[in-house]
Amino acid sequence: MRIRGPGLPSGLSLGHGEVLRAAAGSVLYLALIALLGLGVAATVRDAAVAMGIVHCCTFSPSSLTWWVMHTGTDTSSRSGR
Repeated sequence: MRIRGPGLPSGLSLGHGEVLRAAAGSVLYLALIALLGLGVAATVRDAAVAMGIVHCCTFSPSSLTWWVMHTGTDTSSRSGR
């Protein structure tokens, strides 16, 4: 199967090592998130609460990292220069 389209390098297929590794990694990531959701849902026995917990567990670390990286100690705007 060839992947073709504007902006894509020609000659990529699912048989290439890098493409296959990326596809397998994506499938593995989604399967692990599904297992996490299943485990949390079995523990709390409420779908809405389980979705909220899994959402917080998966997206909070990246949001927290972004917030920490973008809130530095920039004193140049307060120094009057």
